[in-house]
Amino acid sequence: MPVLLVKSSLTTLALLLAAFQVLTQLQLRGKMPGIMPFSKMTLRALHRWGGDLILLLVVGIALICIYTQGWQAYDVRGAAHIVLGALAGLVLLVKVLIARLRRRWIGKLGLGLGFAAGLFIAAVWSLSALWYFLFQSGWI
Repeated sequence: MPVLLVKSSLTTLALLLAAFQVLTQLQLRGKMPGIMPFSKMTLRALHRWGGDLILLLVVGIALICIYTQGWQAYDVRGAAHIVLGALAGLVLLVKVLIARLRRRWIGKLGLGLGFAAGLFIAAVWSLSALWYFLFQSGWI
């Protein structure tokens, strides 16, 4: 299996998990009640585990990228991919650390950090997985 396909598939999984995070947070905040048939306690646990899983995925994908591609950016898309990927990982790490170590701060910072992480993941996905599926895999 080609490395680019593995990275693109894992990045797509991270994007889908980020969408799940949005849905759980919307239900927890009462904006879209009843989307998922879980109690608030279960939703909080699913949201926490989902964040941990996304962080592990982002770090794993970054390690695969660095090992197979190196640090060089050959074009603007590649440079933007590197910067946005690093920002996604950093924001996710900060959010998870705040959620674990400074619970009282998560009410003020959690939503903004989650939103930023989701945007960075979506941007990285569009610069990597979407680009691969559209232009490199032969689908088009």
